[in-house]
Amino acid sequence: GLWAFPDVDPNAWYAVPSVDAWALGVVEGTDGKLNPERQLNIAEGVTMISKAAGLEPDENVTPEVKEMVGSIEWAGPYFQAMANEVGFETLKEDIAGLGIGAQMQRDVFADIAVQAYENVSGEEAPANSEAISNYTDYSKMNNDQKVDFAKAYELGIITGANGGTLAN
Repeated sequence: GLWAFPDVDPNAWYAVPSVDAWALGVVEGTDGKLNPERQLNIAEGVTMISKAAGLEPDENVTPEVKEMVGSIEWAGPYFQAMANEVGFETLKEDIAGLGIGAQMQRDVFADIAVQAYENVSGEEAPANSEAISNYTDYSKMNNDQKVDFAKAYELGIITGANGGTLAN
C-alpha cells in the first residue's frame, strides 16, 4: 500500500511527494525506511537529481569524480552521469568546499536541478521571481539564488512551505 514505510507519517506534508519519489525510483530508502525528516546530503541529492532527470548512471567513473565522491563509492556513477551532463567543473564549483557527505543546502539543490533540467531539455527554464518574492527567506538570497529558486519554483522542483519559506 501507499504507507509501506513506517517512518512516513501519512498526514505529513512530505508523505505523498516522498512515496511518489520512491514509486518513480528517484529515492530508494534504507532498511525499509525513507527517513524523510533526516537532512539530505550532497551524495543523496545529486543522485536524486540524476535519477529524476533520467540520466543513466555511468559506471566509467573518471579519476576526478572518484576523488570527488571519496569513500561514498555508490554515488560515483550518478555523479559521473551528472558531470557528463552539466560538466565536471560546473558540478565541482557547485559543491566547492563541501564533502559530498555534507548536508545539501537548498540553493545547491536548486542550482544543480535547474542545470540538469536545462541541459537535458535543451531549454532555459522559466524564471518568475515575483512568484517567490512573498517567501520570508527571499530577501536573504543573493541574485543567483533568486534566479535558481525562481526557475526551480516554476518547474515544480521547489514548492515552498505554506508560503512562508522556500525550504522544500
